[in-house]
Amino acid sequence: MPSNLVATVLQNYISMYQGRLDKQEQRPSIYGALNMAQAQTQDPSSILDSRVKQGIDSRFNTSVQVPVINYENVNVSNVRSCTLQTGGSTSALVTLTATTYVVGILMYPQQHYENYVSYQEAFNKHLDAALQKLASTIDTGVVNKLGAVTNQYFPAAITAFYPVVANALQVPQAEKNDFYNNLASIMETMDFPGQVSVNTNPIGMGPVRRLAAQGQGNAVNEGFQLLGYTWYPTNRVTNGGAGIESTLYAVAPGSVAIYSRVDPDARQRTRIHESNYWDIFPSAPYLNMDLGVYYQAQCADASAIQASGMANSTNTKVESWQFSVDVFYLAAYNSDIVNRYSPIIKAEILS
Repeated sequence: MPSNLVATVLQNYISMYQGRLDKQEQRPSIYGALNMAQAQTQDPSSILDSRVKQGIDSRFNTSVQVPVINYENVNVSNVRSCTLQTGGSTSALVTLTATTYVVGILMYPQQHYENYVSYQEAFNKHLDAALQKLASTIDTGVVNKLGAVTNQYFPAAITAFYPVVANALQVPQAEKNDFYNNLASIMETMDFPGQVSVNTNPIGMGPVRRLAAQGQGNAVNEGFQLLGYTWYPTNRVTNGGAGIESTLYAVAPGSVAIYSRVDPDARQRTRIHESNYWDIFPSAPYLNMDLGVYYQAQCADASAIQASGMANSTNTKVESWQFSVDVFYLAAYNSDIVNRYSPIIKAEILS
């Protein structure tokens, strides 16, 4: 009878989880719009002042309103008279609106009792995925805000540079290498001098790097065009359609801001018991903002979870983390957006 060693054949070798082979599965993006808004919030000329921040922090169920004074078109004459002067200020109230974002994590500790992936490794992956998703979502929120308040006033002084379609400058492909030179003049024509922040998609950074390389050592020095700009690339700036190579938003200094708020229970760290409480996750990675945390631990029947190795776990611990934040997106007030310049201008580089 031939020998039979089938029962003792080595099984598949499975190593302990190291997080190397799958390192590109969950990777952070570039969050340029979020970074730009945070940088402008910290600018000394920011539109967001300490009193508004205090108001946001002290309110949760009621609105926050900010008083503003509208532009005044003062009449200039050439005759002195005894007539009482006319004119005066017109005020308004701007209501700030928060957008709430919530993500969650669910964990069964016993699921890792007989598993090559440890509890802590799985939790870290869950948390990283949640934070990256929050960052890309809020980054999108900043881009959407830029699109909503982009300049709509294009007199001949601006269209002399480039034509305009749907409130976006149309830059021909043949002229893109001189665009940032002209953009500085456009911003000055609109009375927005200073260091301009630029949000663009990654393809829009190609010409910037090319111009940066065309410095003093080249026959034609193009590097001068890049003075006066700070770039914040992001994948959330997208092209509007066919025939567009790249899209960008140019933002005058201190013209946008972002502010976040956690819920009162998180701020007060309310505690029901050790398995049911609120807390704060400070300065969350990718976001650089605090998150409110609500934690729960309960008993659950996990035996029905398919292919989890928990067939006998009919009463086991389940843990839940809810991370939340309220985000305020702010842009400089414009009392007449159709007839007065706004400090954010959109441009499309054509293919």
